[in-house]
Amino acid sequence: MKSFFTQLMVRSGLRESKPGQTMSEYALILALVVIVGLTTWALLGTNITSVIGKVASCI
Repeated sequence: MKSFFTQLMVRSGLRESKPGQTMSEYALILALVVIVGLTTWALLGTNITSVIGKVASCI
């Protein structure tokens, strides 16, 4: 039974571990999220601040 699952994992590619590639993919995704976040903050920062101020004054 164990060999069946091992063969299934090998055939599906789950046994092949590529940690270097995985870490570089995480780094690229993190860089993209940071760029999008900073761009959004730069474009909408003053608007968001004013909305938060209005909500705070209503409370």
